Amino acid sequence: MAQAPAQPALAEAAAAPAAAQPRKTAAPAEEEGAVKVTRSRNAAPSVNSHVLAGYQAFSAGNDTAAAQAYRKALQSEPRNTDALLGLAAVSARQGENEQAAAYFMQVLEADPRNASAQAGLIALSAQTDAQAAESRLKQMLVQQPEAAFLHASLGNLYADQERWPAAQQAYFEAYRLESENPEYAFNLAVSLDHMGKANLAAQHYERTLQLMQQRGGAGLDRAQIESRIAQLRPTGAE
Repeated sequence: MAQAPAQPALAEAAAAPAAAQPRKTAAPAEEEGAVKVTRSRNAAPSVNSHVLAGYQAFSAGNDTAAAQAYRKALQSEPRNTDALLGLAAVSARQGENEQAAAYFMQVLEADPRNASAQAGLIALSAQTDAQAAESRLKQMLVQQPEAAFLHASLGNLYADQERWPAAQQAYFEAYRLESENPEYAFNLAVSLDHMGKANLAAQHYERTLQLMQQRGGAGLDRAQIESRIAQLRPTGAE
């Protein structure tokens, strides 16, 4: 049986502090466009040490330690958006959607154009109004076409509706933009699996395992992935 997509892709993006989020190498003209929505490329932003500790704990799957670290960051910087996004990500992964929404709203009070917080609220609202959530995500992608987490969020929305070809396209874009993210590789594999593309699915499950070895992968089950690869590539098959 095909796997289910890993849903915390948005939470992963929300938890990543600004200086830690992957940046795609691009031609000068393209990078200049990205700078308008993110940060100056001339200097790396300073990140609170507690925020970094929180992100490391979150990535390792230790939500308790992550939340503690993010709260410590807020003690010295009450409006630290990275810490608030981190707490939102922890809450979302724990299924505490109302609390996650509250943290996202605090971020937007400090930074009304924060894309991670906007997308977080959209992802939460998708449970009650999927059509509106899809429309809003597409609008955001027009403005930020290289935001991998937005493509991943759109893919998750399609996956929830079992619209696998659309999910596959969205997951492919997320993976193309951040090919070192194990969850993006995994979700692409899942969508290919559901579409009956066994060989391609197996390749991306294998890529997921490689990335988990290199970068970790909280929320991904190595044993289940290995089992699915074995089912897709039985002994003797090429």
